Amino acid sequence: MELLIIIVIIIVLCLVLNISINYILFGCLVLSEIFFGLMTIGFAYCIIRLLLSKRSEGKFTRFDKAPKGKLQVAYYLVGDEEYPCAFPKEFIMENKLYLTDKIYNVMLDSKTKKVYDRYAITTCVLGFIFSVCFCVGMIFFLHL
Repeated sequence: MELLIIIVIIIVLCLVLNISINYILFGCLVLSEIFFGLMTIGFAYCIIRLLLSKRSEGKFTRFDKAPKGKLQVAYYLVGDEEYPCAFPKEFIMENKLYLTDKIYNVMLDSKTKKVYDRYAITTCVLGFIFSVCFCVGMIFFLHL
């Protein structure tokens, strides 16, 4: 929220200083391209971590706060240890998506001590595809 307020203040200052609206729009497009580029890098990192993970069977145990975060994540029991999911829990239909009496196939990343469930895998793949599409689209749009 603070970032949005800062951007609005910068745009108002640019308008007061009589900077062309074309330059302001171009600056907004460049900032959004940087944002989508960073998103692409983040999702690429997640996919690399996913590819280096080992397929395991895990049992959903509970929802709790992430060890280094503010959002709630799903925890899975893999072997004798409990691991948090790499992404936050799905809030829509969580009672039907996470069943405690079912064994799930998860990808265990032993380096980060996190698991990727099917929803995290879907988020990684779709997020990477869409962020790459947005980056390419913004590059083509900026060159017009």
